Amino acid sequence: MSGRPLLRHRILQWWRGLPDRQRDFALNIMIGTAISLLLAPIETNVFVSELRDKMLTWQVSQFAGTDIGANLAFIDIDDQTHVTAWGSPYYTPRDKLCRLIDYAVRAPASVVVVDIDLSAASAVQRRALTCDSATDQHAIDKLASTPDQALADYLRGYDARCPRSGARSGCPSIILTRGLRTSAHDLLSNGAPAHEPRPSFLEPIGRDSNSIAFGTAVFHVDADGLVRGWRLWEPVCEQLHGQALASAELLAVAAYNGKDILKLQRALDVGLEPECQPAPGHAANAPANAQRASAAQMPRDRYVVDIGYPLELSTSDLERRFFYRFGWSQPGSSRRKGQRLAVVVPAWEITDVAPTQRFDPSLLRGKIVVIGGTYADDPDVHQTPLGEMPGTVVLLNAINALLHDDHIREAPWYLRYGIDAFLTILVSMMYFYLPHRAAMWSASVLIVVLAVTGGYVLLDRGFYFDPILPILGIQVHEFIGGMESWLRRRRTVT
Repeated sequence: MSGRPLLRHRILQWWRGLPDRQRDFALNIMIGTAISLLLAPIETNVFVSELRDKMLTWQVSQFAGTDIGANLAFIDIDDQTHVTAWGSPYYTPRDKLCRLIDYAVRAPASVVVVDIDLSAASAVQRRALTCDSATDQHAIDKLASTPDQALADYLRGYDARCPRSGARSGCPSIILTRGLRTSAHDLLSNGAPAHEPRPSFLEPIGRDSNSIAFGTAVFHVDADGLVRGWRLWEPVCEQLHGQALASAELLAVAAYNGKDILKLQRALDVGLEPECQPAPGHAANAPANAQRASAAQMPRDRYVVDIGYPLELSTSDLERRFFYRFGWSQPGSSRRKGQRLAVVVPAWEITDVAPTQRFDPSLLRGKIVVIGGTYADDPDVHQTPLGEMPGTVVLLNAINALLHDDHIREAPWYLRYGIDAFLTILVSMMYFYLPHRAAMWSASVLIVVLAVTGGYVLLDRGFYFDPILPILGIQVHEFIGGMESWLRRRRTVT
């Protein structure tokens, strides 16, 4: 007898020699293991993904109010500021915004984030810029005196005074948010429409600066409309030149931790430079360096940057989900989901009251101060696991999460396989000691209990325990057990 048939014979002999109860238990273990392996490919199934999203969204919502953002402060352009004090302007008044920035700088804050789109100039400046005669002295004087120009002059002077962020007291980094638009000339290498930065009247401020930088304020919106994850960098194309723009939260946390934000942006450009190609009809107008630009490497799935700790940038839908630790509600609202941010200052208390009556600026000292709006007419509102939330509050949650590395990540292999092995043995014991139907219900309830207890502890550390596949596995196990019982009855009858 050759080696292989002999081994098979010995295994069969050993199997038949086992007592019935041991054989049934071992069979349950093998069935559970096989089910785990066979169900692995359906993890990305749409139905399974939707169930997982609902479960994970509910779990994340349970963390609301567990943090109040001790490192953050919010200067809020609320309804009283926007409507009563400022008269509902179409654009955020640049002179008011300049005073808010300067107040935070003088506090001094550690980082100032301006979550207001400054792409478009205000109406006054646009009229001045469209004067027919460049020698019209009245138009030139008018332009020089506009609030837009005053803000630009302040930022240029700030950049000259603070060539390196944090180099002197009163020189916190200033992060401005940049709007994006769809490019009419470029595509990404996979054929998807490329985005390009919206031109800003503040150009070229922040282009080669360590004290002022532009960051994106774009978040990942899932198919159901909820914002669950961040986009820490955004691929953009300008005339076939690919660039990876850092997000506002990435720049803010790096600056808060004393990192060189200009070096960070350049590292992203080198490591994540997207590949761009001309859109149909624009190939003839491609610049001379198109061949070199199109040879750039595609963005990597994973890339590590130093923002005070090693952060792995990932395109995984699961790993870019961050925790919302504090919620939001309008003053006077009876619906509150989680505790609000600790330091929230209405903007009118800075811009429209006497200096002696303003709030204590020490509340902003050493914090990441975010300037943004929550007024009712602001269209920047998103659906989140904590309900409807202004975009600036989403950004505050993202900064807080990134500051503490507080996001979901793939569990290490030993934890994943350890949980799978534990559940397989546990469910097999239930099917061994209980009738099939009772075992199915008991195992399902147990997994749900584990998901909301042990799963909560794991999730608080960033590791997600997925109860969906184990519960589906139990149903398959029950089906196999039912088929086995039916076959046994058939054999007994015949």
